Amino acid sequence: MWHKEVFFCQSQLIGKGFIVIFGKHMQTNMDITVINVYLACNFRDKKTLWGELSIIKTTHQNFLWCFIGDFNAVRRTNERKGTSARGSQTREICQFNNFIKGNFLLDIAIVGRKYTWFKANRSAKSRLDRVLVSKDWIQNWPMCK
Repeated sequence: MWHKEVFFCQSQLIGKGFIVIFGKHMQTNMDITVINVYLACNFRDKKTLWGELSIIKTTHQNFLWCFIGDFNAVRRTNERKGTSARGSQTREICQFNNFIKGNFLLDIAIVGRKYTWFKANRSAKSRLDRVLVSKDWIQNWPMCK
């Protein structure tokens, strides 16, 4: 992204918990958007941010999309170890999956560790960091991981 011969930044948008970069991939002449996400821990703020990100994606449909960062949410209960599942976590998992599905995003497999966050004493761990991309992103870069 930082090499002008690879990526040209057309505009940016900074919001609470995210930074959006709209630009052009110079080698393919494709319009792409990269959103760096850092979500709060509370469910209400997560739902608000997922809604804002959905609106941004809907208003720029002709772009290839990459959402990357700390979503502070898991997609399945087995992505969290060492903490007890509560009803609110189940609701959060459902809402997060609805955000992904509703925006036609794919969850890119991570390489290496299964978990991306560890409690200091290693008694708990979760997969909170992830990369979500649009289907057309995968069509252009099928080997991304």
